[in-house]
Amino acid sequence: MVLEELDHGKRGRSDVARNVRQVSRFIDDLLKDRNQDDIKDGLRLSQLQSSGQNENALDGRLYFQTRRAMLPHEILGLLSP
Repeated sequence: MVLEELDHGKRGRSDVARNVRQVSRFIDDLLKDRNQDDIKDGLRLSQLQSSGQNENALDGRLYFQTRRAMLPHEILGLLSP
């Protein structure tokens, strides 16, 4: 859903549209040559080099929600006797 919303925001010449295009390119670079297991384990942000930043500037992982999350009332339903 988030990726679809980003696609809708790319149009135009505003700062928001420019930022959305940059985020979209960033995500495309992260997903390049990755498989389902890589995505499930989280994508390492350090694989990207950003201009003007040192090697350690980008650290951590980006996780994608690939399955439907349970809503609070569904979780409570599982906990009740």
